[in-house]
Amino acid sequence: FDERRTGYVTFARGYKAGGFNIGAAVPADKRAFDAETLQSLEIGFRAGNADASLTGDVALFYMRRREQQVPTGEQLDPTNPLSFVLYTDNAARGENYGVEGTLRWRPVGPLLFDLSAAILETRYLGYRFGDRDLDGREQAHAPQYQYDLGMEYRNARGLFARVDFAGLDDFYFDASHDERAPSRILTHLKAGYSGKRWRAEVWVRNLFDRYYAQRGFRFGNEPPDFTPTRYVQAGDPRHVGVTVAYTFR
Repeated sequence: FDERRTGYVTFARGYKAGGFNIGAAVPADKRAFDAETLQSLEIGFRAGNADASLTGDVALFYMRRREQQVPTGEQLDPTNPLSFVLYTDNAARGENYGVEGTLRWRPVGPLLFDLSAAILETRYLGYRFGDRDLDGREQAHAPQYQYDLGMEYRNARGLFARVDFAGLDDFYFDASHDERAPSRILTHLKAGYSGKRWRAEVWVRNLFDRYYAQRGFRFGNEPPDFTPTRYVQAGDPRHVGVTVAYTFR
């Protein structure tokens, strides 16, 4: 539209090759999975003010997935935990749509606020997993919202400090069960020096050492009754580190 405002429209078709699942225990009807195709429409807008102290962009998208590939698994024998197998399945169709955007604001030279956020709606269409009818259910690992809110200070001498608050909505772990990961907010910090060629920083990820689950399963693992139970894989605990980098030019 002009030097500070641009827009775009994209229509694309994607393709993901089919393949086969490895393992002697994989059921015969799950040995192979079909290719997935995707049709996607995206409309976006980018803008900024005259001095570029405030800039942002927003995008609306819609995706239609055919023969959607779904990573999942199941326990073939309820009394035998070793019969649990992981494989890729095909849903008949899938639908994803939402909005995402970023906003950057520099009220004064050394100080920057930025926000990245997304809202996502997903669902399976015409998908059955065993005796489970998942038509209309949210897809796995598809949180309805996520965001990162950051504040950064950087002076003319190259000293900087930054804090980020990263939020994520709850989401389903898998198509084979209805266990969900709870929503979370993680805090990250870093500070250091950035020069023409040198950069050194101290950083902390997950500052408050918050426990959260990033992968989850439900199967019978404990005798004598082998009652289906929730098991989760934890995300990273607090990490502290130092990074030093030099750029050769």
